[in-house]
Amino acid sequence: MNKNLSVVIPAYNEEKTISKVITDIKSLLEEYGFKSEIIVVDDGSTDNTSRILKDLDVETVTMKPNRGYGKAVKTGIKKSRYELIMLTDGDGTYTPESMKKLIENSREYDMLVGARRNIDPSPIKKPAKWIINKLAGYITGVKIPDLNSGLRVFRKSKALKHFRLLPDGFSLTSTITIAMLNHGDRVEYTEIEYIKRKTKSKFHPISDTTNLISFIFQTTIYFNPLRIFIPVSLFMFICGTAALIYRILRGGLIAVSIIFFLASLQILSMGLIADLIGKKTD
Repeated sequence: MNKNLSVVIPAYNEEKTISKVITDIKSLLEEYGFKSEIIVVDDGSTDNTSRILKDLDVETVTMKPNRGYGKAVKTGIKKSRYELIMLTDGDGTYTPESMKKLIENSREYDMLVGARRNIDPSPIKKPAKWIINKLAGYITGVKIPDLNSGLRVFRKSKALKHFRLLPDGFSLTSTITIAMLNHGDRVEYTEIEYIKRKTKSKFHPISDTTNLISFIFQTTIYFNPLRIFIPVSLFMFICGTAALIYRILRGGLIAVSIIFFLASLQILSMGLIADLIGKKTD
């Protein structure tokens, strides 16, 4: 087991929970005797979070104004000193037992993610989460139990390779998962308990879901473009074939089918070129 560990905690208005979270993590680290550090990134909190952090004897990075969850996480990662990083939230939803489970089993992987087994998304979030999970599963070719869990242990060097792709919003955890899976990194999931948060969620269903889908496509086009270009090209080819058959049976010009066939060929060509560029860059 790696004896050096950086714990990164993004925090925004977590005055009700941040003290207990840090106290629990300190006790956990003392139990293992790790050479460790705790970095809290205060993302422009407007409550008493900043004042509480001053009394907790942890390294604190203050960002003002609020820059977003992803920006806070990236700031904490860049600030960290050790190769192994544990990312967790400041809202008290992840237990010390869950953290312990990830730390003890993380050695063989580039990233070990805590899959929340008892999470119950709201009716508004549930359809969006289902669509995003299905899309991410198709793009990566891997069944993903929990795409955006906020508790994970990963290697800093692997995360830094994908930094330019990582967004500043809530999409960061999902994007880094997809990026590492598409890149062939060793990503694994382990079931953990999840405590329902006591404070209001900062997740915005419409804007954050739209941003996440956008980043999923961007990440896939970078790492595995044929997953997108081949289906679109095949759809165009089928449309062209259908148009050709219709014209043969009913008579008339075949210009529409020719347009579909050319579009199919162009899209496939762009996919192949994008795939070659991606491999060359990698």
